[in-house]
Amino acid sequence: MESQGLTACSVWVPRGAPKAQPTKLEVTEDDLARLMEETKEQLRDATLEDEDADDVVTDDDDDDDDDDEGDDNNEGDDTKAMKEEEGDDDDDDKDAEMDAAEDDDEDAEDVTLSGANLSSIKGLTYYKNQKDDPYITLDKDDDEEDFTISPTDNMLVLGRIDDGLGRLEMHIWNEEEDSLFPHTDVMLSSFPVCMEWVGYDPGNDDDNSTGNILALGTMEPQIELWDLDVLEAPEPAVTLGKPKKTKKGKKKVCEAYPGHRDAVLGLAWNRGQRTLLASASADTTVRLWDLNSTQCMRTYTHHTTKVENVKWNPQEVAVLATGAHGGHVSVFDTRTPEAVATWELDGDVECLEWCPWDPAMFIAGTSNGTVFKCSARAPGKPVFTLKAHDAAVSCVALSPQIEGLMATGSPDEHVKVWDVKDKPSMILSKDYDLGPVFTMGFCPDSGYQLACGGHHGGAKIVHLVESGPVLRRFRDRNTDFTKRAEKLAKEVAEQRAAEVPEAPDADEDAGDERAAEEAIAYNPRVAGSRRK
Repeated sequence: MESQGLTACSVWVPRGAPKAQPTKLEVTEDDLARLMEETKEQLRDATLEDEDADDVVTDDDDDDDDDDEGDDNNEGDDTKAMKEEEGDDDDDDKDAEMDAAEDDDEDAEDVTLSGANLSSIKGLTYYKNQKDDPYITLDKDDDEEDFTISPTDNMLVLGRIDDGLGRLEMHIWNEEEDSLFPHTDVMLSSFPVCMEWVGYDPGNDDDNSTGNILALGTMEPQIELWDLDVLEAPEPAVTLGKPKKTKKGKKKVCEAYPGHRDAVLGLAWNRGQRTLLASASADTTVRLWDLNSTQCMRTYTHHTTKVENVKWNPQEVAVLATGAHGGHVSVFDTRTPEAVATWELDGDVECLEWCPWDPAMFIAGTSNGTVFKCSARAPGKPVFTLKAHDAAVSCVALSPQIEGLMATGSPDEHVKVWDVKDKPSMILSKDYDLGPVFTMGFCPDSGYQLACGGHHGGAKIVHLVESGPVLRRFRDRNTDFTKRAEKLAKEVAEQRAAEVPEAPDADEDAGDERAAEEAIAYNPRVAGSRRK
């Protein structure tokens, strides 16, 4: 699974959430036939929408022509008659073209389904027993082992755009082995925009049920729920806000909570009320979904511009924060949405996160490169304002375990690490060859492993513990962080002690020695044992 194109969004899956052995879906002929029919319906809907748009344009043009008419009515009547005759001819031609196109489509379907394309593989030999096939070199047990997920593994899901096509990529990250390898991927019908991990099985009336679900927002109004424990799934397990159809095939818009009517830009699963999913959309609304009934429960309309961010408060499970274009941020209790606390920030709100170490605080990044820290208890005025990047702050991540550790990404191609516990201070700024940075997130089981994605290639796992400045600033704020630093220092010391001193290059040896001293300097015990 070669990583090409750009990474638009990403999300971590906690350890222990995926099944050890994913289910491989067996697609039947009936499933394929149904999927093909649904694809045809989507194409027909797109054609109808295009025709409706053309009709609107034509009507506008006709109105303009009527406004520009002069006093020469006879000439206008003659012209009108000529246009009607031409229109009749055009209609006949269009009908003929559509009939021909339908014939072509039927022919194409016949070619695809009849197996005419099989001529290119007619030389293949069929073996009743796969063990007899010389081209199959892996046993079933080996194949299952490749897909086995251990309890110490994290899954990292990427939303990719390659050659104009959307795709989900699932990768497995093992911290002990320091390895990130591809697991599986899924083709999408639209570009991925946002995603959220959901640890609940939708459609299950048991509130204590667990699941391994990916909620995906795309350029379409629907929300797709993918089962991450199923390999090679041809479609989402559940689709929220799916429009109904009339007999004529056109989309039917329901008046009572039908779902979004534009792209879904933000998603948030409520970990306290596990059956709730919140969504934000370019249609300016925020919606609340019941994962049991898979229906929209409530719609919030306090924004007047595109809503790009939605986040549940980690402590007050009914409180929601939303960020929109124009710099408008709202915090409100979803049970009493009439009382809304608001902030007007400079620039469009590109990203928004609650502080895990102080749930009353949230961080917002805007399109002009500014980061704002705000208190939900003090609406209107930020706690601090930080000019973080030369371009927009496209993403922000806050460590779940290390107080004050914040990372930001930007189209200026830099990833920056900050200490925002008190006054904001930049600790690290680096270009990781990702191009413009679009997405990032800390591993939920490790406060110092940061996944970043951008315009170039796949994800980059940044080990912040290996950065001297970051280590010096944060090593005393987290026990696990300190242990990891000590382990790294010990590994460097052992590696240097095991090296055979055979007249090394002076410059190279000096560089290695500086690196070793830099690492062990954070652990006096290791440093002392090394100097003996």
